[in-house]
Amino acid sequence: MNTHVDADVLERTRKAVEEFPLSADGSFSNGARRALHRFGLLALTIPREYGGFGADSLAQSKALWVISKGCPSVGLWYAMHTTVMMFIAALGTDEQKKKLFEKVVREGNLFAAATSEPGASFQDAFEMRTTFTPVDGGYRVDGEKHFCSIGRWAQRYFVMGKRKGSTTAKEGAITAAIQRGPGIDIVVWDFKKPIGMRETSSDSIGFKGVFVPSSDVIGNPGQLFASGLFANFAICYATVYGTIGEKAIEFTEAYLKEKKLSPERVAKNQQVLKRARRRVGGVRFRISEACNAFSQDRANAVLPIARAKLAACNTSTQVVQDMMQLVGGSSIFEATCPLGEMARCALVGRVMPPSQTRCLEVIARIERGEKGVTLLEFL
Repeated sequence: MNTHVDADVLERTRKAVEEFPLSADGSFSNGARRALHRFGLLALTIPREYGGFGADSLAQSKALWVISKGCPSVGLWYAMHTTVMMFIAALGTDEQKKKLFEKVVREGNLFAAATSEPGASFQDAFEMRTTFTPVDGGYRVDGEKHFCSIGRWAQRYFVMGKRKGSTTAKEGAITAAIQRGPGIDIVVWDFKKPIGMRETSSDSIGFKGVFVPSSDVIGNPGQLFASGLFANFAICYATVYGTIGEKAIEFTEAYLKEKKLSPERVAKNQQVLKRARRRVGGVRFRISEACNAFSQDRANAVLPIARAKLAACNTSTQVVQDMMQLVGGSSIFEATCPLGEMARCALVGRVMPPSQTRCLEVIARIERGEKGVTLLEFL
């Protein structure tokens, strides 16, 4: 992506964020979707020949950073949607891309990533429960997906499951862009209970005997895993959660300017703020490093991606805690102070795949010289 287009995308992103009419109760904001569509940003990672910007991972991350600072919940579901567009661009046929991308570019359709489920494993012991059973003209899909961001708002679901009877991800992992319709049951997320980003509307989606025509199956069995594209989710998580630290710093700086503090206290606060800004700067460097590695050589991008995810989530959690200490008790009991919300959101980033524990395992194995370590096996 050249500098001119990159600047254009970022300007569009800033303007779209200014128009976000964020919800007051933590529910999905359809206004944010409309703003992103109006500025063409739902098509960010769609190739130019199909009406998009053709953004790569780095350009996606830059736009995602701006969006997530506006609202990390919007950033998270936007990351899912734009990453699915990457998958379709890489694995879909020309006919599929024309059909699916047109709905996004013209109508602002949303695609949800329905890939995770309880107890699922992408290792050789293929434990995914969602099944694709071959039938005339396509497949019958049965199963349940959890944590499907914008589940009730999406027009299509990018669903991953296993071909019935298969035992490995390589031979049996099937992906399809399933249109919302009969047989799809949405279990709505009670957004008052979850710890994490409530506005993502991360519902559970049930598929009961849903017929999926062969024309909606994206790529060949196991092709998504072999492509390495799945790791882009980890880069997106690093970006979304990494912004929380920067957002917390900016709020705290503005808050403290309104306070009458002694010169000594101001000096101490500035030391904490300076250290926090330096840490966030380090996160942005790690994310850029991961994006560049991902674009150039996915097979060797595992280490920088793991380092970026680890740094982003550890930093955001620590920085928010530091900012809460600078602000004091107001960060806990004042409804107008967003730091408590930020702390809750940052905490969840630590368990998003690959979790911090998994990232540490990846890094340790590679640094001691182990070959062939893949990020996928830790998701």
